Amino acid sequence: MAYGILVKNTSGHILVSSEIESLCCAGTAEYVVNLHTGLTDFPGYSGDVNTLSGRNVHRYRWFGAVTPLFFIRPANYDLFHGILNQWSSDGYQYVDIIQSGGAAAIPTIYVFVPPRVLTPSGNMGIRTQLANGQVAFDSRLGPLAIHWANSVIPQTVPCDGGQPTVQGGYAWNDTSLDHDFRCNNTYNSYPMTTPYARESLMFSTPSIAQAVYTRQKNGFKRSYGDYSSQDHWSTAVWWAMYHSAYRIGVGAFHAGWGVYAAGYYFTSAWENPGWYEPSGGSGGSVQAGSRPYNDKTINLVSNLAIVANADHYS
Repeated sequence: MAYGILVKNTSGHILVSSEIESLCCAGTAEYVVNLHTGLTDFPGYSGDVNTLSGRNVHRYRWFGAVTPLFFIRPANYDLFHGILNQWSSDGYQYVDIIQSGGAAAIPTIYVFVPPRVLTPSGNMGIRTQLANGQVAFDSRLGPLAIHWANSVIPQTVPCDGGQPTVQGGYAWNDTSLDHDFRCNNTYNSYPMTTPYARESLMFSTPSIAQAVYTRQKNGFKRSYGDYSSQDHWSTAVWWAMYHSAYRIGVGAFHAGWGVYAAGYYFTSAWENPGWYEPSGGSGGSVQAGSRPYNDKTINLVSNLAIVANADHYS
C-alpha cells in the first residue's frame, strides 16, 4: 500500500503533492538592459508613419544553477508579451522578453524553481517529500498556485490587414504602402473567469512561433520615343517578422503576435532604348534596402498558458 498526499483546487490544479515536485517563488529577476526599442515604422521607408505595432526586448537574469519557469507581470496589460529566449551563462539564468509598443513598459519577471534549491524561513508549514526523500512541496517557500491554465495558439496570419500579397500591375516606382502590418487586434481569445484584478495577474507561456510576411508591389512603365520604346520596372517590398506573444485581457487570455523585425526593399530599373534614340537616355537601375527572409511560419503549435496571482509573491 502506498501513502501520500494530493490536494487540488476547485479547477483541478494541484496545490500540494507528495508525488510531483512543485515550483516555488525565488523572487524576481534582475533587469539588465533594453536590447531593442521602437519599430513603429519600416526601417529605410519614408512613406506612411505608425505602420508597425512597435517592440521592445528586455533582458533579465537570475543567479542560480537550475532552469527556472519565468512569469511575466506586465507594466501595461494592454500590450503583448512573450519569452523570446532563455539560456544560462556564468552562473546566471537569462531571459529575453518581447513587449509590444514603441515605448518601453518594463514588466516584472517572477522566478519559479524547485523547492530543493531554496532555503525556507520559519518553522511552521507543510512539507512533503518524494519517495527518494527529495522535497516535493514546502508551504514556507511560496509554492506556485495556478489560477488558470489552457492550451492556446495565435491566429495563423499576424497582420491586422490579413494576408499580404505579391501583385503586379502597378505604376513604375509605386512605393505607397497599402497593407496593415500592425498586429494589435489579431489574436485568439480564451475566456478566463477570475476573482482577481487584472493588474494582479501574471502568466507564463512559451513564445516559440515565428512568422515572416511580405507585401510586394511590382511596377511597370513603357515610354515611347521617335524610333523605339523604353521599358521601366520597379519592385517595392515591405517585410515583417513576428513572434507569438500574449496578453491578459478583461475576462480572457489573448494569444497573438508581436513584431520583432522589419525592413523595406526597393529596386527600380530601366532599359537602354538604343543608340537610335539619343534623346531617350541610357539604361540604369537603383536599389535600396534588403530582404533577408523569405515568407515562412514555424512552430505554430498550441502551447500551455499558465496564469497565477502575482500579489501572492510580492
